[in-house]
Amino acid sequence: MRQNDQPEWVHARRVAIGRQLQDARLRANLTQEAVAEAVGVSRRTIQAWEAGTADPPLGPLLLFAAAVDAPLTELLT
Repeated sequence: MRQNDQPEWVHARRVAIGRQLQDARLRANLTQEAVAEAVGVSRRTIQAWEAGTADPPLGPLLLFAAAVDAPLTELLT
């Protein structure tokens, strides 16, 4: 299923998770560049996750949580 075919609540939830990622990164006082380096992705990828326009895979999401020193559950709730 393509993102455009998904129900609106999926998009809304993706955007909410993106905000949680950004909030956690800012609380950790890290730039998108610093987190991208720690995760092994580009800054544009971090930006897309935070904007809710792309879904992070589980492995990189675990690395993101470690980089910002936050439990994974905090990033997804």
